[in-house]
Amino acid sequence: MTITTIEIEKIDASGRLRPIRPDWVEAFAEQIAAGEELPPVEVVATGDGTYRLITGGHRFAAHKAAGRETIEAEVKDPERYADEAACRLREIK
Repeated sequence: MTITTIEIEKIDASGRLRPIRPDWVEAFAEQIAAGEELPPVEVVATGDGTYRLITGGHRFAAHKAAGRETIEAEVKDPERYADEAACRLREIK
């Protein structure tokens, strides 16, 4: 497991299964603005210098809403998340 700081613009958060709730995003953004740390999101490298968001859609959206340019992320092993099914299963869990 590797936790690193990643530029938000390098993370693809499209195609999420779970809809983003604006009230959750607002609550998390307030926590971020108050200096609280949220758990890292989970991403997998796509091989072209970008990442795909696996878990943490609300936290990701909250960082964007709070005006952050970076986010702490746990970078998952690309071999474990090499296909769409593996990414979806982790998102569901």
